[in-house]
Amino acid sequence: IFGALNTMYTAVASRAREIATLRALGFHSGPVVISVLIESLLLALVLAYSLLIARPPHDRLSTHLPQGALFSLTAVLAIAYPVTIAPGVIFDARSVVIAMAGVFAGVIPTAIATLVAVAFRAWVGGPGAMVGIAVLLTAATLGLGFGLQRQRAKLTVNVRTLAVLGLATHLVSILW
Repeated sequence: IFGALNTMYTAVASRAREIATLRALGFHSGPVVISVLIESLLLALVLAYSLLIARPPHDRLSTHLPQGALFSLTAVLAIAYPVTIAPGVIFDARSVVIAMAGVFAGVIPTAIATLVAVAFRAWVGGPGAMVGIAVLLTAATLGLGFGLQRQRAKLTVNVRTLAVLGLATHLVSILW
């Protein structure tokens, strides 16, 4: 626990200039704190996922269910705690989480994560519920497409391809 707290403190302290810039641009302290927490949550997902795949599975189901649960939990937390940019304008990382599930985890974990996230988004409701669900389905489809190309060795995962995936996901999301 102390190691995690020390890492969080170091991450925030080393980004003091970035945080100050966000504050100067008009972001309140709440969204800045939430964005740091979401970033930490995504890093924790990467750590948990890497620990999960490092262990040789006894069968595929024993790997797929925990992967789906990890991506589900992260997507639900991203939906539950969005960053409010302006009144009525929010950002959350749900599409990123679902797309990454498609790229790295495969069909079954992505399906689990998408179904849980869609159910939670429908439960939250509101005027943007249908668009939010469409964004989740789009992110899952694009992520699985990238993942399929990765499995066929037609696509290498690097910063450029992940940036293209993120850009494509968000451009399609904007069209919804």
